[in-house]
Amino acid sequence: MNAPKHVVWVMVADEAIARFLVKPDGADLEPVHELTDPAAHARTSSTPSAGEDPQHLEAGDFAKQVATYLSESLRQKKFDELHVAAAPRFLGLLRKAQSAQVQAVVAKELNKDLIHESNREITLRMFGTDD
Repeated sequence: MNAPKHVVWVMVADEAIARFLVKPDGADLEPVHELTDPAAHARTSSTPSAGEDPQHLEAGDFAKQVATYLSESLRQKKFDELHVAAAPRFLGLLRKAQSAQVQAVVAKELNKDLIHESNREITLRMFGTDD
């Protein structure tokens, strides 16, 4: 009988998009899921409340949505280890929103926005070369 496979996920995110990828053995990352926040793209003229700009509040809500997805996926044992690359401000919001269980499986964090990079480029940045 084979030992259970150790599944590694990579999440790349900014304040509008979160891409979830899986790392197969010895191959480039493959897409698993994507979350988007259409409101982050829409420029509204709403009035900020208590000194918070609306975009920052929206990003906080999106960070909570991403954190909920990660918690639920971990609970369902969809991954065992997580690598995160996110735009600097969004990474801070994510850290606040993540559960202790998800934080415990984060193996690496990159304070960079790689959302528009190819899966190959993200693989190289997160895991180095295969050579």
